[in-house]
Amino acid sequence: MAVVHQGERAVLRNVVGACYDCQRVSLESNLQDLDAIRTEAESILQNLSDAQVNESPGEGRWSVGQCFSHLIVTGMVELPYIQEVIREGRKRQTLGSEPFRYSVIESWFVRKMDVQSKMKFKAPKIYAPATERYTAAQLLSDFLSLQDRWESCVKDADGLHLGKIRVPTPVTRWITFSLGKNFELILAHERRHQQQARLTWPRR
Repeated sequence: MAVVHQGERAVLRNVVGACYDCQRVSLESNLQDLDAIRTEAESILQNLSDAQVNESPGEGRWSVGQCFSHLIVTGMVELPYIQEVIREGRKRQTLGSEPFRYSVIESWFVRKMDVQSKMKFKAPKIYAPATERYTAAQLLSDFLSLQDRWESCVKDADGLHLGKIRVPTPVTRWITFSLGKNFELILAHERRHQQQARLTWPRR
């Protein structure tokens, strides 16, 4: 997952927790988005050779393989944090029903992460793609396996208070996201890099 630049970080410090809105974050919608993401991954990776997956579109730009590896690495880093807050939410009986109260800045950040946004982010080293030669089949298998684990998290969160439960970020502990918006952020991030992979897709 990307982080904001220094100037944007100062803005976040001033705004987080200051303004709120009430939104309906549907877990069912999250599950539908996961299905669409799976379909898109299959559409991309099943139509490329291993050579094409590893082909760089230019200096400093990620290959299709690096785009998907970044998503897999990011997911494996963040998954335990989300699983832990879900377990803790069940233990503490932090229950609730929609609509939940979310900070405006959370909604803003999700929008800026999604495919429609032109804002650029730099991925921290902890989320860097694996330095290896990729195979399309293995990338697809690992990516779909990750989506299954995200699906389990979404289903396990049903009935929890998605606005009160906070998820820490592995990069910096001073930023946390509500569980509901964290799910949306994950989906936005995956769509963003799938689109990047599409644009990187070698043309023959």
